[in-house]
Amino acid sequence: RPEAVVRGVGEVEGDVLVLSSTACEHNIKTSTKSSPRPEAVVPAKMAEVDITWLISQLLSQDGPIPSDNEGAPSNVASKVASKVPAFTIDRASPACKTPRRNPEVENALGYFIRFRAWSQDVCSYFFNNLFNIQRAPGQNMAALSSLGTVFVPTVPLFEEGHDPTVGWTEGQGPADLAHDGTSVIATLGAPSSPNPLSAEVVGGEASVCLGSADANAFLSEEYRSMSVKLSDVAQTLPSDDSLITTSNGSVCVVLRHCMKVCAAMGESLNFIEQMLRKQLVDAIGKHVTPHDFSEYMVYHNRKLFHGDYAPRPFSYGVRRTANHSPEGTLSILSRQSSSAIAEPIMTLVSRGETVATPPMTFPISAAANVTFNGERYLHAHLLHTFSGTSASTLEISAQARQFSSMMVMVGTISSASSFEPKYAAIVQNKDELTIPLELSTIPTPKEFKEAVVSISPKQQAFAKMFRSMQLASTLFGVVVVQIKPALEQILNLPPDSLTKELRLTQDLMELFIEYQIPTDLLKYDTEPAGGGGGGGGGG
Repeated sequence: RPEAVVRGVGEVEGDVLVLSSTACEHNIKTSTKSSPRPEAVVPAKMAEVDITWLISQLLSQDGPIPSDNEGAPSNVASKVASKVPAFTIDRASPACKTPRRNPEVENALGYFIRFRAWSQDVCSYFFNNLFNIQRAPGQNMAALSSLGTVFVPTVPLFEEGHDPTVGWTEGQGPADLAHDGTSVIATLGAPSSPNPLSAEVVGGEASVCLGSADANAFLSEEYRSMSVKLSDVAQTLPSDDSLITTSNGSVCVVLRHCMKVCAAMGESLNFIEQMLRKQLVDAIGKHVTPHDFSEYMVYHNRKLFHGDYAPRPFSYGVRRTANHSPEGTLSILSRQSSSAIAEPIMTLVSRGETVATPPMTFPISAAANVTFNGERYLHAHLLHTFSGTSASTLEISAQARQFSSMMVMVGTISSASSFEPKYAAIVQNKDELTIPLELSTIPTPKEFKEAVVSISPKQQAFAKMFRSMQLASTLFGVVVVQIKPALEQILNLPPDSLTKELRLTQDLMELFIEYQIPTDLLKYDTEPAGGGGGGGGGG
């Protein structure tokens, strides 16, 4: 059972650094002719973990350990012993958000998660496979399972006003800081710093992090407590060639401790993140929700944009002209929860002039199209969501006043001159129509390109054609048709002639909607149907 560090493929002797190896055996007695276990399993267990990230954090006077073309540290066996660990976070990087959320810490946590899983896998093999073969009833295995006395040095500990360079004389290096006969294994400062023990000073104040002396004191205590624990294991288990031995037991103890250290690393980083979050909440006075952030953006946009270009609430009165009373209102509302009050969304608006814009059409059947014109508005809305929270629901709200009517159509803009309605409804006489909007997100161009790069050319062509269809229907549109002006036009009536004819308007709508009478039968003719009569002759 060897434990080794492998560089490259491990085919040559120089690629393998053996950390520990042992050979053990145990005779199994059975009363049957067949063996209770397989005669040979080669290899009995293969568990691997990549420690490239850990080795790459080693620091020398000339910088990090150089790597070969494959990314693995070169000459591992000869260089590891003379290196000092150092870990830094690029705080100037745009990807660095907090001490917990940055690429360097994410890579570190990924390594610790993988190493913890590997340690657990190896320990499970020892306890569930090897030790069960030889374990006798009443055998004391408590020394292997109890690690309460081993100190875990990973703690989120800060000290206010602490200067991490106190205690070290100028010019000291890593080799001069031996503690109790062990090498220094913790430093401060960036890898490129001439003095790896230089403390980071922000705004003229010393760092609140513990210095190298404290970190090395923690690690020395871990080393001392682990030595005591391994001594207890040596007194409990034999040192022969059996399965349950001091050597195998020590490996299990060390790996279980590694699992605790890896878990403590994640818990400590999460604690720091929660501490910063609590400080931010205390500074603001509340937990910021997507709705709160939207309100802040409204405030921010008022300061950022000129009044003519600032986002406006999507709520419009439906009226014939500015001199007419509104027939009703049309709004797009946002609701954070079922019990919250719906509010109009804020949109950036561009208004098109009626004279300058060409007419548009929409189909009402396979054989008939309707051409329409009027005021047009182009809106852009930015939704705000937080991770772990659901997005707010959107809904269209159309309301009509008493003795007023309008038709609302919802669909997509397929081109600059065509509108494809999906749903339509007539809203009249204090009706209120609410249509929930279900939003879906399609991949960005970059995400789409990365997703199709590994599929076949035919699949790529199909994906591109399907995406073009999706993009063609992403522009959402709402068309509002006022019924009274439309009736006046198709019935050849003067403008505003139906404004005060309430009963006539209701009767006309009933004839058109319920009985579907052709408009030609009700159309107003300005001239008589027949010609004028001729005069009679005398005689």
